[in-house]
Amino acid sequence: MKKQNSIIKKAKALIVIALSILTALSFAACSNGGSDTVWLSPMLSFNTQTNETHKWDSEYTLYRHSALGNIVFRGAGGTDDIAITPEALIAGGAVKASVGVAYGGDKHHLVRIVAFAYTFFNHDRPLRMAHVPQGIMVLWHNPANNQWFNLIQNSIGGAVQTGGVHNDGLVSLRNGSNQLSKIIDGNTNLSFDVFIVPLHAPTREDVYTRSGFVIQLALDTPDLDNHFHGYEILVSSNTAIVITP
Repeated sequence: MKKQNSIIKKAKALIVIALSILTALSFAACSNGGSDTVWLSPMLSFNTQTNETHKWDSEYTLYRHSALGNIVFRGAGGTDDIAITPEALIAGGAVKASVGVAYGGDKHHLVRIVAFAYTFFNHDRPLRMAHVPQGIMVLWHNPANNQWFNLIQNSIGGAVQTGGVHNDGLVSLRNGSNQLSKIIDGNTNLSFDVFIVPLHAPTREDVYTRSGFVIQLALDTPDLDNHFHGYEILVSSNTAIVITP
């Protein structure tokens, strides 16, 4: 019995040593001489100033133009567009978040920067379609045309035109149209702010006492047909927002 226990102990020790070697090899595969990191994919940071807010409460409503897809303020009962300001968004209940995208690799990726939202209680993902009303918005200010866009509906590099948008010969194999995208390469170091605006609080009062959304920011890549769908995700980052009464 003692001999059998000794054999078992030696076998366990050999397994631990083998796992240690495999771990070391894995780390070595991601580095060059222990100093230069080989980036496997871009890095994405997504940090909110707070994780708790109330549903939108302002003298302004958020109105989306169907042609360009940009978001504007409108007063009660009014039809005139009013310029959006970060201060007014925060005063109405928006949560400010900072976003960073960096990549130190020797490749390039054609991506769109998109946002998704899930509810706490059933994890439903709102459809990313222009005609579907959204319970929450992730607003981004486009400095190229001074317009605001909801990243759940209009991604950066997609329908949203910026000075940094390229199609780089990316053509849909399905219909032959140019697929606009944002190029992420070794020179990429982006930083910008977004404002998360809950238009209402998802509720299930019969079951849950807390409600809110999980917001996911992601770099979406094209499929094999060079077409974007919103689920070919290169990298993503999530944060939760609790909606108080």
